Amino acid sequence: YSFCTLLEGEEGGGDLPRSKMEAFFLKLVLNVSAASGIGSLADFICQKIEAAVKNEPEPGTDFVKGEETGHDWGRTGRFALSFGVLGGGNSFLWYEYILPELSGGKFWHQMAWDNIVYNTYFVLLGLTGNELLKPRGEDSPSVISSVTHAFPGTWATAEVVMLPADIIMFTYIPRHFRVVFIKSADVIWMVSASYFANRAVPQPSPAPLNESEETTCMVTD
Repeated sequence: YSFCTLLEGEEGGGDLPRSKMEAFFLKLVLNVSAASGIGSLADFICQKIEAAVKNEPEPGTDFVKGEETGHDWGRTGRFALSFGVLGGGNSFLWYEYILPELSGGKFWHQMAWDNIVYNTYFVLLGLTGNELLKPRGEDSPSVISSVTHAFPGTWATAEVVMLPADIIMFTYIPRHFRVVFIKSADVIWMVSASYFANRAVPQPSPAPLNESEETTCMVTD
């Protein structure tokens, strides 16, 4: 309620009209809920991609690992929570209130603030949250070193999607639909990043036969 008063300004003695306060929280809840649903969809697709890559045949062979990988609903729930509360809540405040004040509604000012400041913040937030959710052993690198290492490439790939998305959003999308639009663009980025990241990870080949096994096979044949 105090934050609403700060953003909306004082009216008639310093209290927000009840309807305006209710509208603020209703929009906040709707944006968080929408972002959570979109985040769940993104993680569902990413897990399907990860499972498909793990079960691809080895190049030049018909060998299929056939690993059974059930869906990790706990991971989807954690992702929906972080994507909804942190992503949806922050994005709602940013696009609905903070960015218009900083940019004055000017197109290029919005582009600069959103890509340089908010995109940097959001990538750092996402990487840090991802590292904190991972199980960590004694030999695991620190969260700071992991985030620092991953940030440049992650930010650059995010810009490939976010830059054209921002052009569309600030030109055509009404302010009250911008959180849903930009979270949907995030799904495209995350699914693409998951696909290429998993394609780049070398998959283990079947263990070669040792010399005695090869000899046995030759004799048997």
